[in-house]
Amino acid sequence: MIQQNKIVNLLKTKTWPKVLEILLLFVITFTIIKLFEPIVKDNIILKQASVWIANIIMLIYVWFGIKLRGESCKDFGLTFSKFNFKK
Repeated sequence: MIQQNKIVNLLKTKTWPKVLEILLLFVITFTIIKLFEPIVKDNIILKQASVWIANIIMLIYVWFGIKLRGESCKDFGLTFSKFNFKK
């Protein structure tokens, strides 16, 4: 628990862990797409599917980072309320 608090504190206060987190996200995504490359070859549909899978993994990674920090989607301006023209 103490180790997790250290990580959360670093992610909230320092710049280099944030940059490292973003770089890791791109490395993971690029690696997934490259791993699928020999399988998909020249099939456009399969290429798009591999990119889609990479996007889903990116979303899970970002969600995990949000939860690790103890934040919610509202902290990023994402709310799920009904839209009303009268506002």
